[in-house]
Amino acid sequence: MEKNSEYSGGLHQAERALAGFYDDDYAERLHRAYRGAEGVLVVNPDIADVVRPFCRRVEVIPSGFDPQRFPEPELMDTETESAGPIRFLFAGLVDEAMKGFSGLFEACQQLWSVRQDFELLVTSDRRAEWDAPFVRWIGWQSQTELPNAIRGADVLVFPTIAQEALGRTAVEAMGCGKPVIASRLGGLPWVVEDETTGLIVTPGDPMDLAEKMTRLMDDRSLRQRMGRAGREKFEAEFLWNVILEKHYRPLFGKLICNDA
Repeated sequence: MEKNSEYSGGLHQAERALAGFYDDDYAERLHRAYRGAEGVLVVNPDIADVVRPFCRRVEVIPSGFDPQRFPEPELMDTETESAGPIRFLFAGLVDEAMKGFSGLFEACQQLWSVRQDFELLVTSDRRAEWDAPFVRWIGWQSQTELPNAIRGADVLVFPTIAQEALGRTAVEAMGCGKPVIASRLGGLPWVVEDETTGLIVTPGDPMDLAEKMTRLMDDRSLRQRMGRAGREKFEAEFLWNVILEKHYRPLFGKLICNDA
């Protein structure tokens, strides 16, 4: 556990400390909370499988998203798509090893050695150790600014090397009608449907990542199809009004009936 924490950022380490994650009785306290709960809500089926043996009931309910932040994207076709280099977006913390930026950087180096028709947009201030001709530093993006940054890219890359419960940025990219390249970890393969709304890659494998990036660079129609499919899934499964009607109303209705 100590080794894993080295790859986490300050927020995750603070969460562990607040929860007493390293205390000797942490596991027992967690199991006691599971046993005493009417139900446990999780955001993907893999987590449900892990906790199911320890609790009475598990419900998979993904995070909801505000439709006002993600209005219907403009029609995507070959006439409206901007010309120029293909823009990949990394929306995360470059300093958190678990986010996988170093592997993405290596994949881009491999690509740059054979072609220079792309750029990597990074939501960070300039870092000298990561500077390269293909990197464009766009600074940290607020929640208000991030959707516009995603719309300004062609593909979102989510190269995490650690478990992600959901991968909110991947969902946000789908809301913006953009294809996603994501690691085969945690909830990401559940959110990003391989070959439909994006492409799934082996975590920590720059060569595989470079191959998937190349494929989307060379196939505009595939990018557009995946972007449209991602938007459709976003509207059908991740908007707050859908989450409330599909998950929370039936759930609370059952609880009320059981109490009555």
